[in-house]
Amino acid sequence: MDNKAADGWISLHRKMLEWEWYTDANVCRTFIHCLLKANYKTKKWRGITIKRGSFITSIKNLSHETGLSNQQIRTAIQKLTDSGEINKQTTKLNTLITVTKYEEYQNSNKGITNDQHANQQSSNKRVTTTNKDNNINKGGDDISPLISDYQSIQNMEQPLTTEQGEKLIAEFGESEVNRILSNMENHKPLAKKNKSAYLTARNWLSKDKNNQPNQTSTGFLKHATIRKAQ
Repeated sequence: MDNKAADGWISLHRKMLEWEWYTDANVCRTFIHCLLKANYKTKKWRGITIKRGSFITSIKNLSHETGLSNQQIRTAIQKLTDSGEINKQTTKLNTLITVTKYEEYQNSNKGITNDQHANQQSSNKRVTTTNKDNNINKGGDDISPLISDYQSIQNMEQPLTTEQGEKLIAEFGESEVNRILSNMENHKPLAKKNKSAYLTARNWLSKDKNNQPNQTSTGFLKHATIRKAQ
């Protein structure tokens, strides 16, 4: 295992100061963020093999995580792609980004001593990208691709993580989870009245599941009453 990545940090060489994009704040910030998010080992996610040096994200996720606008992210990604720093594969649901020289940038045999290994402590749980120090949201885990298009849910105090999203899908089914998340996004008081996206979604899903078969499921905390037939 790459102990540096596992212990929660990456290598950043001083030659970065001479890099062509170093003085472009948005591009430099985006690239370093990609290094932080990239897998430190290959793994599978929903049948997709995500190799070391790659990770799944979206423009909205990157914008949320870096504080840059969607357009600034698109421009930065385009510059990094054109200059060969990253490769990008986009689908309807997400984007797979690969740092092309990840092995060169994160060579585990250079620039670290045994003492440094011993002093590093990991304080975060493993997330889908398997980068243990990948603190994407306020809760310390990565944001689920399920909410990549739902800004209100992303802005909650505890956004939905990948692990939590997979738990909901396993229990309630992907179509039901997506429907409830869409309802949550359209519920204006969402962030004010609820802190955890996971608990809120689970509550709404459970209420729908427990409804009588002839009731119309709305996904909201209050459900429509069924009038008796005249």
